[in-house]
Amino acid sequence: MNSKLSIQNIFLLILIGPSIAFSIIGLNIFTQLQDEESQDKLVENTRIVIETINNVQIDLLNAETGVRGFIIIGKQSFLEPYNNGINLINSNMDKLQKLTSDNQVQQQNISKLKILVFERLDILKKLIQEKESDNVDFALIFDGKQKMDEIRALLADMSNEENNLLYNRSSALDNSTQTINNLIAVGFTVIIIISILSISFLYVYIRKRTKVEFELKVQSEYLKKTDIQKSEFATMITHELKTPLVPITVYCKMLKSSMMGNLNKEQIDAINVIEKNAKSLDHLINDILDARKLDLKKLKFSPENVNIEEFFDEIYSAHNPVINQKGHKLVIDISDKHITIKTDKIRLRQVFDNLISNALKVMPEKNGMIEINMKKENDNIIFHVKDNGFGIPLDKQDEIFKKFYQVDTSARRKITGTGLGLAISKGITEQMGGKIWFESDGITGTTFFIQLPSV
Repeated sequence: MNSKLSIQNIFLLILIGPSIAFSIIGLNIFTQLQDEESQDKLVENTRIVIETINNVQIDLLNAETGVRGFIIIGKQSFLEPYNNGINLINSNMDKLQKLTSDNQVQQQNISKLKILVFERLDILKKLIQEKESDNVDFALIFDGKQKMDEIRALLADMSNEENNLLYNRSSALDNSTQTINNLIAVGFTVIIIISILSISFLYVYIRKRTKVEFELKVQSEYLKKTDIQKSEFATMITHELKTPLVPITVYCKMLKSSMMGNLNKEQIDAINVIEKNAKSLDHLINDILDARKLDLKKLKFSPENVNIEEFFDEIYSAHNPVINQKGHKLVIDISDKHITIKTDKIRLRQVFDNLISNALKVMPEKNGMIEINMKKENDNIIFHVKDNGFGIPLDKQDEIFKKFYQVDTSARRKITGTGLGLAISKGITEQMGGKIWFESDGITGTTFFIQLPSV
């Protein structure tokens, strides 16, 4: 009897002992998982802070760009980046203060940053006022540069502080993950006493989980790195490429208007070439920026009541002279011209400009035609843009809305473009609650359809 009890006790011990050990290990793993989750949130918070710091600098650069354009050109429309930048700067600085509330160093830096930014914005405001009174004090521009240098230095210090935090927190996260793996390894050793099959199953499970976590981490880091590179690229385009186009365009107009002396025909033709290429570069930059904003869901839309008759009158007036000059014809046949829809007029115009421009590029040498019409279907309005050009080859149609994609056929090799127009048109249409598609037999032209809500 005692021997039987002894065997039972041993068997019970074999069952309970590993179970208790496993429970203790499980409790420790749970604690470490909570710590890992906490560290992960800290890491994510730090990444957001770094991104917001970059956004503050981008917003300041945009504000400066707007004011520079206004000083050079004198048109209020150039102040749009400045006005937008002010709102975004204030919002991002408040966001920074909340995100770094547990960091005394950054709180002090943000207090300094607010003072410097407000001083810089005040200088920009004075420059605007002086420009409006035609009395620009260029000493203010030098003061503004010094202030911006101080802001850049402070933002660099803040980024360094966050990068150090990111390194420490990432290390803590890695240590937590390593601790979890170590505890699991101990669990393997204990559980193997009970069942080889159980330990094998658990081992495979943990290996798979570790592999997935590693792959997700690698992919996440790659995507974040790519996003940072894209943001830096967009910033470079805005500041380094777009800004120099303003004086180029202005001087072209001044030279053509004889403000700087009379030019002969050959010189005027050369100026026209410069101006045309400057506009092409500006259009390319705008397309790249719009495509990036669409990817980030940051492209702004301003819905308004749009009268269809007025809308297409503007399109006809803008495109018909060019189309006629090339020996082609533009036909706009809208049966119900009194319809009004609520949409973003500028963005919808951008879609039609892209489609008409693309159609014009694929016209035959003679008797080319672009037809635009519209019909109402339930609560939607469907527009058609039809051409009698080359058509889209059947084997290329699945790729046509991809960014930077261009159909490469012998008939199209002389056609230039960025391959962004249709991708941007698709993004705009979908973000306005509609959709875009096309029909083509690959030979006798293409019809694009744009469907939008009628209310």
